[in-house]
Amino acid sequence: KGMRMPHLTGGPNPTDNDGSKELRMNVHKCIKNALKMHFREKAFPHHEAASIHVTEVEKKIAEDLKEYFQLLDNDDGQTSSQTVYENLAVSRFNDSFEYNKENKRYYVAPTFKNLPPEFMRNNFKIAAAILNKLLEGLSKHNDKRREYLEAFQEMIDNGEAELVKESSQELKDPLRSTYYLPHHGVEKKSGKTRIVFNAAAKHCDGKCINDILLSGPKSTAHLANLLIKIRLFPFILTTDIRRMYPQIRTKNTYDMFRFLWKDPNDQIVAYDLKTLTTGSTDSTFLSNNVVKRHLKTAAIEFPAYERTCEDVDESQIGRASCRERV
Repeated sequence: KGMRMPHLTGGPNPTDNDGSKELRMNVHKCIKNALKMHFREKAFPHHEAASIHVTEVEKKIAEDLKEYFQLLDNDDGQTSSQTVYENLAVSRFNDSFEYNKENKRYYVAPTFKNLPPEFMRNNFKIAAAILNKLLEGLSKHNDKRREYLEAFQEMIDNGEAELVKESSQELKDPLRSTYYLPHHGVEKKSGKTRIVFNAAAKHCDGKCINDILLSGPKSTAHLANLLIKIRLFPFILTTDIRRMYPQIRTKNTYDMFRFLWKDPNDQIVAYDLKTLTTGSTDSTFLSNNVVKRHLKTAAIEFPAYERTCEDVDESQIGRASCRERV
């Protein structure tokens, strides 16, 4: 009650054509009719005519919703076909995707626009200045410094970053195409500190690592899609994958995903980031596709859960009963 469905009211939409507008109107009308029949069925459970009508309405809703969701995927006015860059991102993912049975990790490569990636001027000096400022601020707060050090050590222990064994001159080489990610701490609700990398930080050339990456086609569920699914089921379960990005390993990064730190001797050293990171423009696309691949594999191994694996959309699944949901 009082909840308004996006684009279901038949209101004006700048990207609407006659067909999509008519379809939205039909979907809205079918949902209203289905709700009426639903409550009539509750009031008269043995009324045969009502039961038959509800079944017919449900079939109509299923047909219209299928077409409606296809329109939602293209509600930005684009055609259903993917762009050249989107196809290239998918190709990059398919070529690099692999599963390592030894450490039980999935591996993907960044979706660079060009291979090898275009030249990025070494931003060591800028990254070093940001690091010094960060450490200076942490030195004034012992608790925050301790939490940051613990978060950093956790990354190393989990194999999420690897020390670069190069000399100081090699790290600073201005003729070398290398990018160092600035980083800072974010305090989570649990009170722990999480290290976040800034892939949008631009250096003197006005470029950042995100400028040479492909974001890939849209891979997240549309809000209207989720809202409708939630309204269709009495039981909804929402789940979350713990530390999803760090669990997915990266390869073939071309020294573009490095960051700086200081060793016990107060000397600046470099680390290679070995996982997806928040802020990188391709992380959402890569992680979502890894999850989908994983679910397809799970459906083959466990056929009884095939429906569940197919229905996972933003980790939200609806069912008609609590027992079925479990």
